[in-house]
Amino acid sequence: MCTCNYWYVIDRCGRPTQKSKCQNCGQIIGGAMHKLEKRPGHIRIIRDDQKNDGTQKYLSQLMKEVEYEKNLHFKGFKKVNFGFFIDRNKKVRNMNNITYRILSFMFFSCLYYCEKIGYINNEDLKYFYFVNGNEEVNNISNIIKLIWQILIEELIEREINNIQCFET
Repeated sequence: MCTCNYWYVIDRCGRPTQKSKCQNCGQIIGGAMHKLEKRPGHIRIIRDDQKNDGTQKYLSQLMKEVEYEKNLHFKGFKKVNFGFFIDRNKKVRNMNNITYRILSFMFFSCLYYCEKIGYINNEDLKYFYFVNGNEEVNNISNIIKLIWQILIEELIEREINNIQCFET
């Protein structure tokens, strides 16, 4: 398994005899002379009935770790750099930027509403702020206004000028 968690198969004896590039991240995978390429996190997964020399991980052990990670719950979302958030050339799950902006607007509007009715407090909101340099953008209404402005600009760039349905 590559360090990016991409699984690949080594044929025949199960020991690497050639190197190639990971299809997911482009790093070197495999190895030579039956030795796995040495990189932190790059591991050989073996069946439970095979002998482990201490450098491998049993499949059942790995599956338990995966199950544990799947069941962890995180509050909020992964904080991103403010520059990424306003970048118009980024790709997020193959969405176009208008779709991303509309979904972001809906998401932060829900947070704003939850804040106003007292469902979440200022401490909870810290999970949803953006990192901008060394400080956080820590005002949900300002984030909503920014998303709105970027959304309007992107609609106009696509020559969608009839945006009254979006205006309040």
